[in-house]
Amino acid sequence: MSTIVRYATVIVSVVLLIMHISYVQAQVPGIPGLKEVSGRYVNENAGVEITFPAGWSGVEIPQVMAPMSVVMAMVVPGGIKEISSISPTGPMIMLNVVTIEKMEDALPNTKVKDIGTRGDRKGMEEEKCKLLSFNTRSISGINGIVIEAECETMFNDRPVTIRIKAFSASQEKNNTIRNVNLMFMSAVDQYNSHVGDFDKAIDTLKISNARSVDLPINKNFTQMVSVDGQSIPLKIKSSSDVKNLKLDTDSKTISFTVEGSAGSLGITDVYPGSVLEGPYTVTIDGEPVEAIQITDPESGEEGIRIPYLHSIHEIKIMGTAVVPEFPITLLPILALIIGIAIVMARGKSMYRF
Repeated sequence: MSTIVRYATVIVSVVLLIMHISYVQAQVPGIPGLKEVSGRYVNENAGVEITFPAGWSGVEIPQVMAPMSVVMAMVVPGGIKEISSISPTGPMIMLNVVTIEKMEDALPNTKVKDIGTRGDRKGMEEEKCKLLSFNTRSISGINGIVIEAECETMFNDRPVTIRIKAFSASQEKNNTIRNVNLMFMSAVDQYNSHVGDFDKAIDTLKISNARSVDLPINKNFTQMVSVDGQSIPLKIKSSSDVKNLKLDTDSKTISFTVEGSAGSLGITDVYPGSVLEGPYTVTIDGEPVEAIQITDPESGEEGIRIPYLHSIHEIKIMGTAVVPEFPITLLPILALIIGIAIVMARGKSMYRF
């Protein structure tokens, strides 16, 4: 499995796993001898250093409680008086370093598009999650992946919406590949109050022997599609080979196939606004998926990002209306304006001295 796929799989898996770990730990009585964590935190064995936000403190979790991790440390505003005070609804910042092979062995059936299918828990029940963003961010000269996700779950018999932001990078240590995850999770009503502290903490993160990654969106496709006899450009950027692009105006649907190396991460950005009005419904092989709203940093054009694992997939984007480049009702007005302009131009040439 390629490094980039491991990133995508492990990031989403860790988000769900941490929610479970947090709940389990919350049921354990206070354990004496836990290492307290606050301010500047260094773990040479894990090869990480970070400065946690002022006013946040917590503990380093021993491996007996987090056996897959090289290290796990968590902090909360005001500190953790005992493990039983930890709430999986946050707000919480967690640093986790894990050997990727161990994570894959622990979660062998987790896939990127299978977010939120783990249930059978006491206290925390099945999560229904959607991916809000998927981008890269440069930290200390290396690129990592940043995701945001929102999960609806039940905690203590009441519905809770939790928002998660996570930075993930790769590390080569002791001849193994590790995944370094810095995560923030909070009930959605407290998210905006604390996410700024998390963003500042990301800027202080240092990872020894880090390996840089980039989103593999390196292919540009612009194809002309026909709307009411007009040829309109439809812009697509992708890591995949994009084929069989079609616009069906009757069903208000853009369809195409994507193909790439089996098991690798695929990402396709589509800017459908030139031909279809939103909101958009997106399916992969007939299954509905959550598309991520994006904005082209160069043109400012709004679009949607669709992540998936490669094989061969058919993607469909259904809009609510077809958008001609020049609406038919405006064509007579446009012709009239052009006609008046021509007449005025001729008139000026006739009366020139």
